[in-house]
Amino acid sequence: MMSLVETNLWDSFLRAIKTKLQGESFETWFDPIRFEGIDSSRRLIRLRAPNQVVRDWVQVNYANLIDQSFGEVSLDGYSVDWRLPEETLKSELSLRRLPS
Repeated sequence: MMSLVETNLWDSFLRAIKTKLQGESFETWFDPIRFEGIDSSRRLIRLRAPNQVVRDWVQVNYANLIDQSFGEVSLDGYSVDWRLPEETLKSELSLRRLPS
């Protein structure tokens, strides 16, 4: 479960992004992304994209905007650790196959 501080950081980050994009672009590319947490020791923000297309588009087209927005919410030097739904499914299936 995410802490209130993490949730507030994510909300602040989204507000910073939203001020720099047209509404439709924000809704298309950032609304579907889900925040999964922060790993402060590794300086990572864990985000789940709904699919590879969204992840790849955001990585290629909005990398500078993401970095700039991280700086605005005191997350300078953090990187994104992207997750995809199929990765979760694969790991769940692998765990089910392990002998007990």
